[in-house]
Amino acid sequence: MRIISARRVKAVSFVCLILLLGSGLFAAQEMALPPPLQYQLFLKILRYDRHFTAKPTTQVVIGILYQSGFRSSYEAMQAFSKAVQGTAQREFPNASIQAVPIDLDNQPDLETALAGSKADLMYIAPLRAMNLKIITSLSRAKKVITLTGVPDYAEKGVAVGVGLKGESPEIIINLPAAREEGSDFSSSLLKLARVIEQPLE
Repeated sequence: MRIISARRVKAVSFVCLILLLGSGLFAAQEMALPPPLQYQLFLKILRYDRHFTAKPTTQVVIGILYQSGFRSSYEAMQAFSKAVQGTAQREFPNASIQAVPIDLDNQPDLETALAGSKADLMYIAPLRAMNLKIITSLSRAKKVITLTGVPDYAEKGVAVGVGLKGESPEIIINLPAAREEGSDFSSSLLKLARVIEQPLE
């Protein structure tokens, strides 16, 4: 009788989730997946981060970086915040997850805002006329994991992105960025993802 390892079962279940999520996709301006589905995927992805899961915590804070003056950004923040508040998550049963919006249009000092939010993760909504390097330099210095639903941002230095490949959701891992932010993703996840390995600028 062939024994299937728990890790393999976990990976197969993750693939099934991705395929299921593909049935409810929509096309937005810069994000191919709606924020509630992004959030579900991020929770699954983070379970594969050995460093993140090893930290004992009763609360996980997601800082949501957005621009109040940019409608797509503001709407993404609202939708993602609502998903965090309204989703009964099982991935981190001993932790409550909180969303803290950080308005880049009204926050001159991102480092101060990030410290004040006590964020463990940063979700980056669609942004306009914003230098991503300012965000990613800070995330690497502070060891805060960056997440986004804008695939192009993952190619430019955000650690974890989700998008579309054909009609199915796609996981994008910027491996150098993820490592700089302190993540240690398992090979099981990397086999399912599009991995970006080009050196950071």
